[in-house]
Amino acid sequence: MEAEPFFYKGLWKEAVRVVEEEISTAWDIGAWDVILWAYAWAAIACLKLERADDAARLIDEAMTEAATRTGHDFPKTYLLIALAQLQMVKGDARAGIETSQKALALAEQATNPLEQGAAHRVLAQALGVDGHDAAARAQFQSSLAILGKIQSPPELAQSLLAYGRFQLKTNAEEAREPLERALAIFEELSATGWIEETRAVLASV
Repeated sequence: MEAEPFFYKGLWKEAVRVVEEEISTAWDIGAWDVILWAYAWAAIACLKLERADDAARLIDEAMTEAATRTGHDFPKTYLLIALAQLQMVKGDARAGIETSQKALALAEQATNPLEQGAAHRVLAQALGVDGHDAAARAQFQSSLAILGKIQSPPELAQSLLAYGRFQLKTNAEEAREPLERALAIFEELSATGWIEETRAVLASV
């Protein structure tokens, strides 16, 4: 579970490393929920490192070996979010839409707002990639509203970053405000990788 703070700090290599080095204990004792969460964070970190094949391997292993053994569905939520991101990287936005809708359904069933906000975000991203801009904008607004209400700074900043990136398609000036808000939050959290990513996007505005 050390992968979680590394993930939110944007320390991608550390998030992957701690999972690769320590996850065997979870497998040995059958901590399936831990495996699902940790592999999700590590998979997204791999995508940040442009290691899509490693992300796919982690997701596949968790889906086929751990997801079938857990007693409930909620821990699969973030793994589905990671899978949707992988599908977009692979150029299959429509699969990303379907997968993120499944993630959102699980989050809503569990009435967990953090995961709901994250699922709305990845659904918005997939819709935007597939050209459904109005629907994407609505999903982004839902994500921002939910994450703002529960005061989840790292997830809110991710949604602001994703929304700003989406806004660049149509109005670069409107993109600046959410990107600057995201950067301010990431800087407050000392979230190294996220800061670098946000600054790179801002430099294109």
